Formats: sequence, C-alpha cells, structure tokens
Amino acid sequence: MYQNIYLIKDLENLTGIKAHTIRIWELRHKLLQPIRTATNIRQYSENDLKKILNINLLYNDGIKISKIAKLSETDIINKATELVESRSADSPIDVKNLIDAILEMNSDKMHNILEDVFKEKGIVQLYQEVVVPVLVKIGELWQLNTLNIAHEHIFSNVLREFIIALSNGVTKPRIGKKVILFLPADEQHELPLLLYQYLLRDKGWECIYLGQKVPFVDFEKSYYKFNPDMVITSMIKSTSEKQFTDTLEKFLSAVPHDRLCLSGSNTVTYFNKIPKTVSTIHCLDDFVQIFSK
Repeated sequence: MYQNIYLIKDLENLTGIKAHTIRIWELRHKLLQPIRTATNIRQYSENDLKKILNINLLYNDGIKISKIAKLSETDIINKATELVESRSADSPIDVKNLIDAILEMNSDKMHNILEDVFKEKGIVQLYQEVVVPVLVKIGELWQLNTLNIAHEHIFSNVLREFIIALSNGVTKPRIGKKVILFLPADEQHELPLLLYQYLLRDKGWECIYLGQKVPFVDFEKSYYKFNPDMVITSMIKSTSEKQFTDTLEKFLSAVPHDRLCLSGSNTVTYFNKIPKTVSTIHCLDDFVQIFSK
C-alpha cells in the first residue's frame, strides 16, 4: 500500500521535534529504522511519523526516552492510546458525539451536531469549544491508527460547507468596508479564513475571498483592483524563520502595515519578526478586538 515518504526536515516541520532529537532517537535509542537512498539520505514512512508523535506524547507525559526505547511497537501505541483516552474522559458531550460521527463517516450526523451547537451557542463558541478540540482529537486518533486521512477530509468538507452556507445566508446591510481573505501559494488550511469571512459578513463587511494557494502576483493584482480596507491571511504550514520573513516582506511591500492582518501558528512562532503596526490573530478574541474598532 502506498505511503507518503518524508525526509527528516519534513518530520521536523510536521512534528515540531528538532531533527537532532529525531537522530538521537534513531541512532542512540534505536527507535526508528529509516530506509536509505543510494546517496545515504534518510527516508521515513507515515508509520515512522506516527511513531515519532506517539513517542513524543509519552515523553512529554514524563516517561524517559530510555524507558520508551525498551517498549515494543504495540506497547508504545497502547500506552499512547491509554493517555489519549484518559485525557478525553472529560471532553464535552458534543465533542464526543462529533468524534463518533466522524468515525462512522456519517456526514449528516456531523452536520446536525454543528447545527445544534451553532443554534445554542453561536459560531464563536462552536469553533472554540467543539471544532478546535475535535481537530486536535482527530490528529491524536490518526497517530494511533484509529482513523485515517479520509475521516479528516470528510469532516473538513462538512465543516467547510457548513460555514460557507452560514456566510451565504448573511443578509446584514453593508457598512462600506472591504476585506480580502486569501492563503499564500504554499498554504491550504482555509477553515480559519472561512470563519473570519462569516464573522465579517455578519458585521456588514464586503468580503473578497480568494481561497487557497494563491500566487502572490495574483493576490497583488486583486489588492490593487479592489483596494480593500483590510487583508487577512493565514500562515499555518511549518516553515523556517527565513521563509516566514521572506513571505512577510512580500506582504509588506504590497500592503500598508495597518491594513495587514496575519493569523495562524507561525504568527506565534515568529511574533518578534512582525512589526507592531501589523495586526495579528492568535485566537478569536484577537479577531473580535481588531474588528470591533
């Protein structure tokens, strides 16, 4: 069966674990056995990626790496499963029900749960209290082989369609402000932007949604054509400091500082590289504060 192949730098970007640490786990503790190319380059499988995540889960829970190294593959998965299940015991019922629906691949049930929570609590609490914990849980269950990428894609598509339907149903009068929302060419996680689009439409903003993987030159053309009051982008994909600063410099060459709003995990990682005149969204409370001015 086909599996993705990763280089050690890919593993570092995907897991947040330094390549040096991964090499120690491999060479000193014999926890990994990557294949080697003809030129002696390490190549890791999807199973290796999952194992690294499970090892890290146990290590962060206080188990010494020397003790983990003595465990069998099955024991590592079992202990990681026990840890994940113990942490999930107090999960809200909506989170548990949504995970069950995802495991069943029941898209109607997923939609109904999202609809019920939205009607009761609104979009912000739905996203913070249900969607985010579910996405975290999906990642954990993937590394435990309980679900696969197909499960995640089904849920992402249901959630995407749900938020778009909400946005399309907004009939608030316009307040004369425009925003462009887009993802750079190497980004593909659009759910946060879809959420921002709904929230802004609900405030009366005109939203120009460019979507995923937009070449920067095409974004620039759109910017100069529409002249928005604000530009929002999201930077989630793991990247080096230089790659981040290079991308940021492109933004700042095209968009005035006070019109640029950055979101995504990289805005936390490289926060000290972002001018204070640029708005940043680290959580939904930041978004509310920025756009309530």
